[in-house]
Amino acid sequence: MKTQFSLVTQSNDRRAESIIYLWVWDARFKDRKFKYSTKHRIHFSAWDAEDQKVKIKGSLTPKEKENLHAVNKYLKTLRNTIEEFESLKLNSATLSKEELRAFIESKKTDDRRKDEDRVKKESDFFKIWQSIIDTTRVNGKLITG
Repeated sequence: MKTQFSLVTQSNDRRAESIIYLWVWDARFKDRKFKYSTKHRIHFSAWDAEDQKVKIKGSLTPKEKENLHAVNKYLKTLRNTIEEFESLKLNSATLSKEELRAFIESKKTDDRRKDEDRVKKESDFFKIWQSIIDTTRVNGKLITG
């Protein structure tokens, strides 16, 4: 199995944030490849393609550095998870992408699940408020009390 992390950008703008994806290649997969979104977004300039990790620059705030260290730790954990899956399936004639996805999900720590739930709740919160704001506009003008 060959693994690689890369950035996938939704637009052609290199200033936009990109999502870090894990790619796994193995002849035993249907279509020979597996793609998994880490759901982490970073700027293209913050990615170290050679070392397959996020660059942590000295000019960042302590909180930003902490967050980026956490992303790098997660990427390392993902790579270790793939290695563990590979050792379990060493003698298998075929591999299922769904099985690998389920294996990755089963390895997530409770803290990781809590973080993802928190991010989802924050996202839902902002979507709800945006909906409220949008419904209080008439002809593009905000209605005030």
